[in-house]
Amino acid sequence: FDAVQMLNDHLRDAIASEALKKMDAIDTQPLATLVDLELPGCEALKDLLASRIDRFAERWLAVDAFGGSSALLFEWQVDNFGLHGTGLLLEKVGIRRPEAAFGQRAADRIGAEERSRAEDWRKHRFFFKERVYCYLEFSLWHPGVNDTEKLQGFLLKENSFLGEGTRAGRTGLLRSTVLPISELVDRTLCAEYQALSELCDVLDGLGISGKASRDFVTGRVQLWTSGASCLSCAGLMRQFVLLFPRVELQVLGVARRIGREA
Repeated sequence: FDAVQMLNDHLRDAIASEALKKMDAIDTQPLATLVDLELPGCEALKDLLASRIDRFAERWLAVDAFGGSSALLFEWQVDNFGLHGTGLLLEKVGIRRPEAAFGQRAADRIGAEERSRAEDWRKHRFFFKERVYCYLEFSLWHPGVNDTEKLQGFLLKENSFLGEGTRAGRTGLLRSTVLPISELVDRTLCAEYQALSELCDVLDGLGISGKASRDFVTGRVQLWTSGASCLSCAGLMRQFVLLFPRVELQVLGVARRIGREA
């Protein structure tokens, strides 16, 4: 669908016209895709998506964040609310966008990572696909950690597991969720899951374990992802906020190839 961004104006206008005529019959996930295309004159699609997310969030927030239940997602038949919709959902748990400078730092890091990879590495990939990255910066404080430099840093992860780090997290604090449309995909392979679970491991390794200790952690975590986070990852972001209630989590999703932000 991202290719629609490059189509001529007449075709985009035609798609927009048909979408508006049939908007009430469009399922939520395709609706989220259409909203992200930013079709001309389609503010009504955004309004409809926002109203659906309001209804979804009311029930989502009533479900135990750590319970692992997928029942609500299967009822809605949705894996992903798109860039715009995911931003609206995350706002419901107090997660907002970071400043523009962070987005630029993330893009620079990703670019450097891509350029550093040797051609031999590319040749030995089993398949070729668009890379999906998550870049995370953390600047934290805890009264029990004297070496404050260990509470500052960054992590860069990529969808799928390349044998680095601890994909599922040693602490087991964050839990993935089975999604209805791509039910067989292991969501611990998501880059966001790897980054946030490894951060939990870093803090645990510094002696920050248990609710009483986690409640003393303050500071900020900023997360950048190339694409809209799935609802499993949105769920683990909600979990992170609950685990570290005094840490500000900020999230920026950027559309693949075309550089739009959520």
